[in-house]
Amino acid sequence: MSDTLYFTRLPLHGDTQYLPGDPRNRGDWHRAPGEGTGAVSEFDVEDDFSYIDYLSQIARAAEINRFDGVLMVNAPGGEEPWTVCSLLARETRRLKFVSAFQPYHFSPWAAVQMAATYQRASRNRLVWNIINGGSEVVQKQVGDNTPHDDRYERADEFLQVVKGYWNNESFHFSGKYYSADGGGRKGAHKKAALPLICTAGSSIPAREFGAKHADYYLMRAETPAEISALIADVKNRAKQYGREEIRFGLSIDVIARATEEEAFAEARRFFDDGIQTKAAKSVAAHAGLRSARRLSHEYDYLSEEEKRFEDFFIHPNVWSGFGYIGIPPGCAIVGSYQNVAKRIQEYQDLGISMFFLAGYPHLEETYRLGEHVLPLLKRRQQGGED
Repeated sequence: MSDTLYFTRLPLHGDTQYLPGDPRNRGDWHRAPGEGTGAVSEFDVEDDFSYIDYLSQIARAAEINRFDGVLMVNAPGGEEPWTVCSLLARETRRLKFVSAFQPYHFSPWAAVQMAATYQRASRNRLVWNIINGGSEVVQKQVGDNTPHDDRYERADEFLQVVKGYWNNESFHFSGKYYSADGGGRKGAHKKAALPLICTAGSSIPAREFGAKHADYYLMRAETPAEISALIADVKNRAKQYGREEIRFGLSIDVIARATEEEAFAEARRFFDDGIQTKAAKSVAAHAGLRSARRLSHEYDYLSEEEKRFEDFFIHPNVWSGFGYIGIPPGCAIVGSYQNVAKRIQEYQDLGISMFFLAGYPHLEETYRLGEHVLPLLKRRQQGGED
């Protein structure tokens, strides 16, 4: 039986049934006061049910539907992932929590102590997603002026020190960014397992960092040929570090419905709303906040005014229209339950063994995926029929 892992996502900055910023969305992020529709869009801190309780509903739905875990994206305009996963770990039993953070956020020792405590409290359910920032603008906003390539050098040192502390009671290190003089795990903390380590990024420093340290190198969806090429490149780099077992993950949104027509209609609803509200132009105006990475399916927002819904299919059922109207990660598998499962299987056959699958709103799509798509995938893995 395959050991492929299926994760979904917790929307830490408000849910997205409509375009980001629409007051009908769940959550009190990015809305004008007094315009919310309820559904945790107007809560006060003192209320009995808050946005964190809605995130708890999604986490419980993920566990009920047999997802392996949930991803939490770390963005300055959202809830802090490590805090959220700490709150929700005690409300779930087996769900793993992928907490994204930058080495800039913690010292290596603080990360070790926090992770060991979390692992002891959660039965080793923490996964680290080590990120190094994509936008120079956002990095400077949060006080990090370290240049792009240097951030990966810093992250390399960070994990060297983390692993040194984790595996020794008295660890010594002297580097450009960090030093250690005798610290290490002792006592009960030694019972905890080091979190699985994920990382992403397509730049050369990012690939090198992932090849050296990651248990799972994560990607955003592109065409199968481009995914295959990236996997081959990172594998070759990993071999230079004596590593043969690096695995790969893929993050892609999903619009899954009973029929192709229903799924395409929902994708078109998002697209038409984005065109009507000039969301694509808004994305262009904030280009400095985007990652420096340009994917093959990203378009020149300033020069291509007349794009059609159909123009954004980069592969059968794989639609990049979300990226055009400003909804990350940018791509979605759109189609019937059977065709969504086939596309996921196609990526799995390329070597993907961890998937991050989510849709809008997250609570409902978690049930759709869990009830209609995951069973098809697991049946295939067990050698059953489609």
